[in-house]
Amino acid sequence: MGAGKHRGHNSTKCKHDGIAQFLCTEEPIWLYSTSSRTDRECEVDQKKSMSSLSIIFFRSYYSSGKNDCAKLAVKMTYMSQKLRCAVFKVTTHTGSDITYDLRVRNSSITQVLAKDVSDTLKTSQ
Repeated sequence: MGAGKHRGHNSTKCKHDGIAQFLCTEEPIWLYSTSSRTDRECEVDQKKSMSSLSIIFFRSYYSSGKNDCAKLAVKMTYMSQKLRCAVFKVTTHTGSDITYDLRVRNSSITQVLAKDVSDTLKTSQ
């Protein structure tokens, strides 16, 4: 699905705070950067359903042929005012490994790319 189909930030039905506010979108949420040493590439979360108690999403990524899963606890530590990006603290079930992920909404990627291209064109003229 193209980026143009995910223009809306939050629909009127999304009246949540915190992590739910960031995840309450139909657009994909991409892993932009992580403190984890990983071979995963192009990691993206797509919300499937959400209630007041839980959020269900599909996570997909490319890996070097290895399929792995783990029980994780995720806590949002930062969210941009315009809901474009957020930082998540990810802890394994045992608490032995903690990493931080910077995740961005699909629309913020297209906005930044468009601005970068525009800025590049202006400086090259």
